[in-house]
Amino acid sequence: MQKGGLNERIKRIFAINAWDKDSDTLLFIGFICFVTTFVFDIIGFVTVSLVLEYRITLAPTQMSRAQAFLFWYFVLHTIICSLLLTTTIYSLYTKIISAPVHDFKRRMQYMSRAEMSDYLYEGRLSRPFKDPNSKKTWEDQVLDYIDASTSEKYIDELTGCFNKTYLYRKFVGVMNTQRLSNISKNGPMTYNSEIYSIMMIDIDHFKRINDDFGHATGDEVLIKVGKVLRECVGNKGIVIRNGGEEFLVFCAARYPYSFSEVAKRINRTFREQVYAKSPMDGTIRNITCSVGFLNYPFVEGPDYELTLQDHIDLADMAMYMAKTHGRDRYYELKLKNEPTGKFDIVKFCSDPVYGLKRKFYYFESESSPKQDITDPSQLVSFGVTEGVAAPKPKKAKAAPSKDDKPSDASDADTVKDLPAEQKDDGKPEEIEIKDEKQESSDRAPNKAEPSKNAPKSSKNPKPSNRSAKSAFKNARAKKAAEDPSAGDAKKKTAADDKTA
Repeated sequence: MQKGGLNERIKRIFAINAWDKDSDTLLFIGFICFVTTFVFDIIGFVTVSLVLEYRITLAPTQMSRAQAFLFWYFVLHTIICSLLLTTTIYSLYTKIISAPVHDFKRRMQYMSRAEMSDYLYEGRLSRPFKDPNSKKTWEDQVLDYIDASTSEKYIDELTGCFNKTYLYRKFVGVMNTQRLSNISKNGPMTYNSEIYSIMMIDIDHFKRINDDFGHATGDEVLIKVGKVLRECVGNKGIVIRNGGEEFLVFCAARYPYSFSEVAKRINRTFREQVYAKSPMDGTIRNITCSVGFLNYPFVEGPDYELTLQDHIDLADMAMYMAKTHGRDRYYELKLKNEPTGKFDIVKFCSDPVYGLKRKFYYFESESSPKQDITDPSQLVSFGVTEGVAAPKPKKAKAAPSKDDKPSDASDADTVKDLPAEQKDDGKPEEIEIKDEKQESSDRAPNKAEPSKNAPKSSKNPKPSNRSAKSAFKNARAKKAAEDPSAGDAKKKTAADDKTA
């Protein structure tokens, strides 16, 4: 036990920039000063002995009087110089480095979590995927100080999570570095290698909460959701508020690890801990969420590269699968076949029909009931559902032209009884009404060439009821002129009908 404790103490002393106590720093500086002074004094003693032609030995009993005096001089010089150098260097170190950092640490410890986001308290701004078991160096503590001084523009004030400014200004660079690190390894995924995931979480029916309970209750729900998500993710990742009721979660783990465990934990914790309480009557309403996620990087080829925003769009698409298939569940986007040749990256990242039809990916869920989506026909209410035929538009009936010759007066009655939508095009028009003589006189010279002032007719004009009557009257008059007997018979029939 004592040997193990001594080894731990030695390791702690020589862990430069990670000292927990001032005594560790003092011992390290003293040891370095003593070794340095001792080496120089030994070199000096040997050099003087050779010059004076003394026998080189470290045993005082075998030395001459002058050589013994020289030996003890170098011993005292080693001790005194070591103490003086240690004291001087330690004082400078304490005033310049140690004291300001310790003062900052004390201030951070005294700050309540209400005044300071736990992300800043834990130093997650510059190190989002920090190993909780690793020692915090002095450099890390200085970075924490810088992060705290610039925190206002990177932290969402309501939820305490990171905001979109942090996502696009700082985190993009972090993920690009991780991606390049994975590419440099240039090999298949091996045990304990780093893997990452991007998750999109959306609160179900959040608008109803604002409408029914008020925006103050909605803000309380968002605060609770931010806290719950940070607890679910823990030290494995960070949470970013993407806007409104949407949150992004970036997780890191070691292969092999299934990020579906995190998605399950998020769904379960929402059901158990997140709720809205009415300020009027105290009514409790449980709140659930929909989760969509995928691994990062999802797919990469020699001729194309998906950006971080493309991965976020894919996670958003997986989240909408959960939305449209029952909510309170998660869907993971899984790669089926890597794209080869030319393909549309925009449709690949935003159109599930495009990806499913070409067998690029599919959506997997272990939520109950299990509903994997592998075919476009399984899509529900996501834009246009595949496999559902659109209704054919009804063809409009052709309007009777001026040259049509009705067989009898019943045709005029038919036109007279037409519904309103077939009499005209349904648009209110200002029409100047003229008598029949003036209308026929205006129409006669313009039969070959229409008047410039006349309104342009549509491709399939629908005459009004008045125009149809005029056309049929002209047709009857023309037919009566050609066959007077028929006209007399019709007049007689009309007179008989009138008498009856």
